[in-house]
Amino acid sequence: MGLFDATRITVAFTVVYSTALFLQIVTKQRVIIQHKNSNKPFDRYTSPSLRHVDRLVGNMIEWALVFLPLLWCLAVCDRLDTVAVRSSWMYVFCRAVYVILVMVHGVASSGRNKMLWISTLPAYGCLIVLMVKAVPLLWVET
Repeated sequence: MGLFDATRITVAFTVVYSTALFLQIVTKQRVIIQHKNSNKPFDRYTSPSLRHVDRLVGNMIEWALVFLPLLWCLAVCDRLDTVAVRSSWMYVFCRAVYVILVMVHGVASSGRNKMLWISTLPAYGCLIVLMVKAVPLLWVET
């Protein structure tokens, strides 16, 4: 366990993130064409379809800034054990499920997206496992 595992996990996460970006681009192009055909002005901020994919990509970016540093902290410090690797793979899987769920169910403007909890809550658990391993490594075990 170590740098090779972290690299594989990072590449898998990048594939999931790239899929979300691709879906955002395709959805935006589809909505632009629909607006042109209906002679309506295009405003991405009032489009429900774009709100879903924009929120999807934004959420992926927000949580990547938590996940990737934790993963690489453990890898660089040679502390990426079996639990951390499995938690990281599970996190990537949960993010992939999140992409599917957002595309199928959308994102409620109220923020109450119970369907998304299927992937979100386990993903938070994975991040907590990584935090419990990484934070003491940096501030307690020095």
